[in-house]
Amino acid sequence: MCIRDRGTQLLFVGVTQAAEPGSGYSAMPAANTNIVQVPIYKSRTISTRTPVRKISVGNPDIADILITSPNQLYLLGRSLGTTNVLLWDSNNRLIETMDVEVVHDLTGLKTKLHQLLPEENIEVFSAQGALVLRGQVRSAGAMDTAMKVAKTYAAQTSSVVQGKGEAAEAAPAQSLEVINLLSVGGSQQVMLEVK
Repeated sequence: MCIRDRGTQLLFVGVTQAAEPGSGYSAMPAANTNIVQVPIYKSRTISTRTPVRKISVGNPDIADILITSPNQLYLLGRSLGTTNVLLWDSNNRLIETMDVEVVHDLTGLKTKLHQLLPEENIEVFSAQGALVLRGQVRSAGAMDTAMKVAKTYAAQTSSVVQGKGEAAEAAPAQSLEVINLLSVGGSQQVMLEVK
């Protein structure tokens, strides 16, 4: 038996297991596990090495996945959170497991922060449904501006309208948390020089 570890991917070679008689499924070595991130309300395509015949989504409220061709899948992020997707081949063998994480679409927020505060070192992350700002800014005013922009973005994300044909209804407002890990750099040094 050979075990190869690549972060969160485990590949087992040479492990076999007997399938239960009459189950219709044949066992094979443990499937590859991949972590896939997709922004909320956006989609992406995923290519597979083996043709996929059947899929199963752990929580279809988090993500939707469709087989567009035997070696290509279409993934749509429906709501923030995590779920898993199992893929089977034409012989009913489990060929892959994907951990899917639907995260905030941070591209717009990062762009806006860079436009408004080009000199500041601000990183933006999505963590379990919350927005996280991290880095160092030059002043408390810059920190306040970054937090206001992030809170506006979070409010906009939580009030996206989910259409139901002509009778579109707004989703119930749930506030997304913004976690401030920003620090103001140099302010204490300047105060000491003034004294």
